[in-house]
Amino acid sequence: KGKSAIIIGAGIGGLATANALKQVGIEVLLFEKAAKFVPSAGAGFALQPNGQGVLDKLGFRSKIDPILHPLKDYFVIDQNDRLLAHTKKFASIKNQYGYYLSTTSRSSFVNILLEPLQQDEIVHFNHELVDVSQDEKGVTAHFSNGHTARADFLVGADGIQSTVVSLVFKELPEPVHSGLNIFYGTVDNASLLPHSTSHHINIPNTLTQCFDKGEFISYRLGGKDQLMWAYTYKSSEIPKRDEWDKAHTTSELRHHREKLPDRHPMHEISERTPLDGLLHFSMYYRDPKEKWSEGRVVLLGDSCHATLPFVGQGANMAVEDAYVLAQSFVRSDFEIGAAFHDYFERRFKRTKDVVESAKTIGTMIHGGGLVAETLRRWILPRLITSKSFTDFASRSFYKNAPVELPPKI
Repeated sequence: KGKSAIIIGAGIGGLATANALKQVGIEVLLFEKAAKFVPSAGAGFALQPNGQGVLDKLGFRSKIDPILHPLKDYFVIDQNDRLLAHTKKFASIKNQYGYYLSTTSRSSFVNILLEPLQQDEIVHFNHELVDVSQDEKGVTAHFSNGHTARADFLVGADGIQSTVVSLVFKELPEPVHSGLNIFYGTVDNASLLPHSTSHHINIPNTLTQCFDKGEFISYRLGGKDQLMWAYTYKSSEIPKRDEWDKAHTTSELRHHREKLPDRHPMHEISERTPLDGLLHFSMYYRDPKEKWSEGRVVLLGDSCHATLPFVGQGANMAVEDAYVLAQSFVRSDFEIGAAFHDYFERRFKRTKDVVESAKTIGTMIHGGGLVAETLRRWILPRLITSKSFTDFASRSFYKNAPVELPPKI
């Protein structure tokens, strides 16, 4: 229909959006302030059936499958590595919804989304957005290097600290600090690691969690022979913004590790984590607000509905946004205002539910004092591994996906 788009942000949401809009015939230019893609940024994440179903529709199924590591077992352990609960319910998700709940490395996934765009010279790094101007005929992006770009509409997919939001949606509130910080690490050559003092943290196809004295989680990553782990803890202090201050990060990690029993799995696995595989940052979210567009500018992903990681849906929601936005243009005969309205109507409640669900789970894991911690230690493992809970979570995230699950053959 001759429409053109500027996308700000070359994260998962921006790359997925560029591919989705390109698929429906919209001319796309994508701009990223970083000088290049940093492979370690983000390490790994869960790619769930709803996200995989969308990627299938975008034509990526054959390239995505080899970089996925399916999860089939779920262990909950205590701080001394004793097994508290176990379910094999994850293994049945594929039969119900057509895809496994899987993990992947962010670098492998981003490279797949990036490849067809680079071939068409769509992605432009080292472009920091400094201003946005729009009129009745189009929108112009202004960059710190003096370059400008003009198109029919602009998509702000530049994350939770969105420049597009600060320039165009000044009335929207700032992201909310959750009161939680996280250490995040990846260990290479996971299959070659010696037998661990923990019996549960390096088993293929297994998600392992511990809810004592903070939250510990680990799983293998698809795409690379890596083990991902994370440790979340309550704190009102925000780590230094420079995530690459490794000396400070290592010192902080040692401080928190000293509070844990000797058999806590974080001791060994964090010691095996190289400095370039370690991150430490605060966790933020955005309270859902009913304003995602302004004129010819629309928001997507973390810029409008950033969620905490406790339901593993952040990247999946961004991928869904991308697909729905493109389909909204088709449904609206490529009329910008109508497409933005349709996109918002189809996405707001679903993304709001995910944000609220993640906050609720986060409160269940981290909220309260000593009494709550004691109750959580015994009740939460049994609740979260129960058939009723896993069935409820699956229905909530997969039944209402924007593509049919399981897909029709």
